Amino acid sequence: LLVIILHNLYVFISIREKSYLFFVIYLLSACLFWMISQQYAYELFWPNSPYWNSISQIVFFALMVAAFILFTRSFLNTSALYEKYDRAFLVLIGLIMLVTFVRALTGSSLNAWGLLIPLTLVVFVIAFLISIESYRRGYRPALFYTLANIAFVGGGIIFIFSELQIFPIGFITQYGLQIGTALQASLFAL
Repeated sequence: LLVIILHNLYVFISIREKSYLFFVIYLLSACLFWMISQQYAYELFWPNSPYWNSISQIVFFALMVAAFILFTRSFLNTSALYEKYDRAFLVLIGLIMLVTFVRALTGSSLNAWGLLIPLTLVVFVIAFLISIESYRRGYRPALFYTLANIAFVGGGIIFIFSELQIFPIGFITQYGLQIGTALQASLFAL
């Protein structure tokens, strides 16, 4: 994924297309989220910061979802073509960030996951609906977007259902989001 991140960063610097920057932020936050989930980030980056470690997973999950929304908005041009969905995306970013900041800044016992997971499911549904509608309207890159995101959304849903204890914990449920994101990034790199 590091090669894909660097490639997209280079493309962004070269042509200044915002979609590439949002995709880089999304991939970086996803990588950090995975590292935090496996406790690697705590060991490598902040071993003397247990409070940050306790909230960092939520922070990077929220950043990953927000960057995914921004990437989707840019790639599918939702602000011009789908104003209602675009407003919904902006509200979702605001809600996701509000939940995250309240949890992070106050140390509140707020069940952030209980709020972030349903919001993320709504994001996935809206992104999928927009991509299908965009393709039906003749925007060919939307098909590519849809195919690339099927793996990510599938992995994300598996991860969410395992976090909600609907699915039992196993290799696929534990690493579904990582596998889905890696497949998505690989498809977007083609």
